Amino acid sequence: MEHDNRLDLFGQLPSLNLYTQLSLCYPVADESLYPAITDKLAAGLARLSDDIPWIAGQITNSSPEGPAHYRIVPFEAKPKLVVRDLRNTSSVATMATLQQRRFPCSLLHETNIASHTTFQQSIAGSGPEPSVVFAVQANLISGGIILTFVAHHQAMDLVAQGRIMHLLSRVCNGGSLASEDIATANLARYNILPLLPDSDSPSPDPEDHSTITTSAQTLNSNATEALPPSCVWSCFSFSKPSLTSLKTLAMESRAPTASYISTDDALTALIWQSITRSRVPRLDGTTKTTMTRAVDMRRYFGISPDYPGMMQTLSFQNSTIQELTTGEQMPLGLIASQLRLAVQPDSKTSSELIHKARALAATIARKSGEKVSYTADINLSTDVMISSWASPDSYSLDFGLGLGLPEAVRRPSFTPVESLVYFLPKRLDGEIVVMLCLREEDMDRLREDGEFQKFADYIG
Repeated sequence: MEHDNRLDLFGQLPSLNLYTQLSLCYPVADESLYPAITDKLAAGLARLSDDIPWIAGQITNSSPEGPAHYRIVPFEAKPKLVVRDLRNTSSVATMATLQQRRFPCSLLHETNIASHTTFQQSIAGSGPEPSVVFAVQANLISGGIILTFVAHHQAMDLVAQGRIMHLLSRVCNGGSLASEDIATANLARYNILPLLPDSDSPSPDPEDHSTITTSAQTLNSNATEALPPSCVWSCFSFSKPSLTSLKTLAMESRAPTASYISTDDALTALIWQSITRSRVPRLDGTTKTTMTRAVDMRRYFGISPDYPGMMQTLSFQNSTIQELTTGEQMPLGLIASQLRLAVQPDSKTSSELIHKARALAATIARKSGEKVSYTADINLSTDVMISSWASPDSYSLDFGLGLGLPEAVRRPSFTPVESLVYFLPKRLDGEIVVMLCLREEDMDRLREDGEFQKFADYIG
C-alpha cells in the first residue's frame, strides 16, 4: 500500500506556509576545521534522510479544489545544506563581538544567517522557490560558526523540529536510529487526530479565538500590513535564580484551585502583565487585552512526544488593561493559575480546548472544496502572542563537530510583528532568553519597568 504522505490536519492550513528557524552558535578556535565541519553535517543529513526520507522532501498543493491537499513529496536525496563564508563581510559580527554582547537580536538577522526567510522566501533565488521541509545553513564567521535550522511550519511545529535536530546530532556522532525512532518519525499523519462526529463539529466561528491552531496565522496575515512606527525585536535573559524567584512569587498568590504552577506559567504571566503595563500611556484602562499561548497537543491525545508533525493549538486568556495593571490588578499568581488551568489535562478548561481542537480538525477534514482558513481577532496593538520553545534540548546538541556544546541558541530576528513573543530553548544552567517584538516606545518603557527588571536582564 502506498504511504499516505498527506500532512496532518493542522498542517493543512495554508496560513502556516512559513518557516521556523533556530540558530546554534559555536566558537571555533581553529578555522581550518570549517571544511571538515560542513562535510560532517552533509554526511549526517544524508544518513538521516536514509531513515527519514520526508525531511528531504517538499510540500505541494496537489488538489487545490479538494480537502486535505497538502502533502510531502520527494524532492532531493537529502535536505539542502547552504554554506556561507561571512568572515570578510560586515553583515554578521565576529564571534568575539557576539559573545561580548551576549548574542543580541540586532546582530542575528534571518536575511544573513538563514537559508529561507520566515515568510516563505528563499534567499537563494528571485523567483518562486520549492517549499522544502527542512534545510540547514552553516554560517562561517570569524572565530565561530552559526548553524541555522529551518523547518516548514505546515510540516512540523517547534517540538518536531527539535526532535529532528536531536536525531541529526545523533547520526552525526556516529549513532544510529532505533527501529521505534524510525517508525515514529515516519508515521502517517493525516488520521493521527481523532475527529468529532459530524453532529459535534459545527463550523468554527471566525470570532471564536479557540478555532485558531497557531498564532502563525495572524503572524503571516499581518506581516505585510502597515506596522506601527519603529517596531523592534529585543532579547531579555531570565537566569535560573530569577525564574525560581518568579515561580515562588506566583505560587504564593496562586488561586486555590491551582495546586501547581509551572515556570512557563509564571513567566508567561509576567510577560503578559509587563507588556500590558508598558502600553498603559497610550491605551484606555477598559481596553480588552488577549493573550494567546501555543499549546503542544500531543499528550492530550496520547500521541508520542516524538511525533514529527504539526500538533499545536492555542489557549486564550482575556482581561482588561485596568485589571492587569492598576491597583485592582490581578496578582501574578492568579494570572498564572488561570494559564495553568487552561492547559491542565484534567481541568474543565482544557477539556474545552481538546474538544475545539478536534472540532477544528474535523472541519478541516470535511470542508470539501472550500478553503479552510480562520484568522483570530487579534489586535497587535493591545494583545500578546506567546510561543514557548523552552523545552527542546538544543543546548545539548554538538553534531559530532568537535566544537563542544553551543554557547547560544537564538531565533534569528525577522520582519517585525508587534506583540509576538518567543521563549527560546532553555540553557543547561536553566537560563531562558525571551525574544519579543514591540513598538519602540513600549519597548523603552518595558526596559525601564522596575517590576520587570527584578527578573529580566536586557540583552538587546
